[in-house]
Amino acid sequence: MSEVNTVLPRPAEGDGPKRVPVPATEMLHESPRGVIYLSKGNNINWLPAEGIELGVGFVRATTEIRYLSTQLKLTIKDDKVVNRALKMMASGLELALEAGSRYPDDYDYLGEARKFVETRQRETLEFRYFVSAAVTLLLLSAGLLAATTLPLVSEAPPFLVAAALGGGGAMLSVSQRLRSMPLERYSSTYHTSVAGSIRIVLGCAFGAIFLLLQRAGLLMKIADANAYLLHAAAFVAGFSERLIPELLEQLEKQTIRSSERDVKPGAGENRVLSPH
Repeated sequence: MSEVNTVLPRPAEGDGPKRVPVPATEMLHESPRGVIYLSKGNNINWLPAEGIELGVGFVRATTEIRYLSTQLKLTIKDDKVVNRALKMMASGLELALEAGSRYPDDYDYLGEARKFVETRQRETLEFRYFVSAAVTLLLLSAGLLAATTLPLVSEAPPFLVAAALGGGGAMLSVSQRLRSMPLERYSSTYHTSVAGSIRIVLGCAFGAIFLLLQRAGLLMKIADANAYLLHAAAFVAGFSERLIPELLEQLEKQTIRSSERDVKPGAGENRVLSPH
């Protein structure tokens, strides 16, 4: 896009023309009250004419634009999306510039632009979270399932399969609850990606821990002879973020109670946990 160096009209006679201090790549608004334009690097600029009265709303709008544009460029790398957001900000600023005293001081000139930026920020973080979780699941599942073919201890393959199923359950949970997850809009993309990977790792761990507790006779003894039921339960353990932690907490409390009281040998054996 070619640069434009626009002459800005000024209301006071005899003051002469004034050029915009930063070369413009796209003029968005030009009037006797001032100009609003984009410069190189997708930066929004404004220059009110001298001698005009600017309301409190215009000052508030310019302050918020600085904040929004910073957040926009830190989170969103798509130039087209950034350009669209900046033009929405320019529309609000144009209204504030031309409004004078027609609107109250607390009028929200940038409501639509703010909503657009916040939505795009969340969409970017959600995408990073989902992709990170999917890649982690793919890598871990491939590694776990491949490990089942190695000459390991005879008890290892079922645990590896349970871990892979737990990871699949975690991925389903991520897919189902992605839009409602409490992602912090100020989080970095790196932090969000790590969080997505950790969710899958925990799902794999929960699947394996479930099978360990079941083999120890602490829950679902009925599934001893039903491999499909065990696989389904491992998947559910990975899907739920609370099931295994609650079972472990219950086991911890039971162990503490048993150690604090005198019991006859064998009195505390074969206790069975039941999930909430």
